[in-house]
Amino acid sequence: MSSKSVFIVFSLFIFSEAYSQSAYIIQGDEIRIDTGNRPLPMNIRSYRAIENALKDAPNLKRLSLSNSNLTSVSQKISEFSNLEMLDLSNNKLMTLPKELTQLKKIKYLNLSGNKFDIIPSEIFSLDNLEILEINNNSITTIPSEISKLKKLTTLKISSNKLSSLSDNLYQLENLKVIYLSNNDIKSLPKKLFQCSKLEILVINKNKLKSLPTDISKFQNLKILNLNTNNISSLPKEIGKLINLQSLDLGNNNLKTLPQEISNLSNLTYLKLDNNQISALPKNFSGLNKLYTLDFSNNRAKIFPFEFVNLTNLCTLNIRKNNLKEVPKLFSNLNNLRQLDASQNQLITFPEEVAHIRSLVYIDLSSNMIHNFPDNFWNLQNLSTLILDNNKIYTLPNEIGKLRVLQVLMLNNNKLNYLPATMEYLYNLKMLQVKNNPMSDNDKEKTKRMLKTVRLSF
Repeated sequence: MSSKSVFIVFSLFIFSEAYSQSAYIIQGDEIRIDTGNRPLPMNIRSYRAIENALKDAPNLKRLSLSNSNLTSVSQKISEFSNLEMLDLSNNKLMTLPKELTQLKKIKYLNLSGNKFDIIPSEIFSLDNLEILEINNNSITTIPSEISKLKKLTTLKISSNKLSSLSDNLYQLENLKVIYLSNNDIKSLPKKLFQCSKLEILVINKNKLKSLPTDISKFQNLKILNLNTNNISSLPKEIGKLINLQSLDLGNNNLKTLPQEISNLSNLTYLKLDNNQISALPKNFSGLNKLYTLDFSNNRAKIFPFEFVNLTNLCTLNIRKNNLKEVPKLFSNLNNLRQLDASQNQLITFPEEVAHIRSLVYIDLSSNMIHNFPDNFWNLQNLSTLILDNNKIYTLPNEIGKLRVLQVLMLNNNKLNYLPATMEYLYNLKMLQVKNNPMSDNDKEKTKRMLKTVRLSF
């Protein structure tokens, strides 16, 4: 496993951990929703064709015909009169039969991964529909008839060809979740902000350049994903989203943040990666519930002191800035578990870091570090330490104190040998020391010392 692959595993872990015990679970671009008593896909009954399911039709409540290579849906679908959940995803459907309108108990319908270029009109007769998934099609517009779905709570229409949104969405007065990822949306209609119950808005990978001031009307919003747009500034009204828990602004063109962002007192997850931010508002530390912060690939030359007062922070990613030092007050982050400070210009690390006993993961690769303070090796809960691409000539005997260390990456340094005390790293599973000036004799000694460790020289 390369050092890069280790980082990928870490990234997936840190950005899911923040919500693993709440109603919203972030997994990459997808946010899985705890739907309570609503029908869930894992309870569905699967068939290859409707004809195979007819014998069970009167009793079936959940039916999947997903991945069945269907080009049409049989008219016999009407015989499934008690159906509450229907999954027709990943087929080759372009239309639906009018008999579908007879399924008056349907609450969940999945049409993702087909060949629809419009939302089939038959859907608008499903009066009890709560969840509609129609991702990965070629839909260009959301028709006004969608307003007939008065019970709709969740609309997922990502990866289509939408360039705008219907003004009629606001008439869906029970709408709580909208997924619009990976479309061509350039602006949000004013009436959208009348969806007063909205809790999740995912509109990443679009072409938004700004947010309207009406964003403040989403008073119940808990998750807002704006990743990968063209947003260059935020309105101060964003600070009025007092129930917001997760905000993703990564991969935009932001240079500054409004002071009002500090009013997001319930925010626990914040992504600001891949922007052009060089400094943060002075009151940024008011985000005192923040659990995960990604500030990677920005333009900070001085470590943002506002970070050191975020005492609930568990995960901090400051990779790929222009940082030359980390302040001593960094030790205030006494709940920090994962730290990525790779690809900066760090020469050393403050000894106060050793007081953060909660740290389990540290990535300091691609800096200019040549040594560490003596007490750095007192981080007794550390399980992963990545030090690739630095200027480390020797490791102290104290490294043997890291008794729970499992992964140690030392590629591309100046090491001639490894200390004998590394034999006390009883939990070490992987060690990489590629491109170091170690002799064959020292490599053999290391192999004998660490017989059960996966070694790479």
